[in-house]
Amino acid sequence: MRISFSERLLFSSNSEINFIITIELINGGIYLIKQIATVAVYVEDQQKAKTFWTEKVGFEVVAEHPMGPNAFWLEVAPKGSESRLVLYPKAMMKGSENMKASIVFQSEDVRGTYEKMKAAGVEFLGELQEMQFGTFVQFKDEDGNEFLLKG
Repeated sequence: MRISFSERLLFSSNSEINFIITIELINGGIYLIKQIATVAVYVEDQQKAKTFWTEKVGFEVVAEHPMGPNAFWLEVAPKGSESRLVLYPKAMMKGSENMKASIVFQSEDVRGTYEKMKAAGVEFLGELQEMQFGTFVQFKDEDGNEFLLKG
């Protein structure tokens, strides 16, 4: 049995993350969180955001369905991934100016991914940093949303 539900987290900085979690019922009724299905990233221009995520970061469009005038339900993800970003129009979300995504992307080759994304024009907020837990770097999209890439 599979159950999905939507949740909204509010943080003290007035940041907000909307996500959908998929849970599978296993072994006599024990719930196990299997994955984060989607995370909303609030954008001014969905087509510009789609270009950023597909052409610069290398994701693919997973879903694109009309959702009203000049808006789509638009999901992008790394090829083969079950977790997806929903590129949600800020104009349809009251209070979107205070909403920030908090997303960490895992890479098997963080250095190679960093170099490829940088060459494609992605803006990084510094150079790769090495810590006990791994190598990481922050980057942002064209709407100013910040993300972490780690390996």
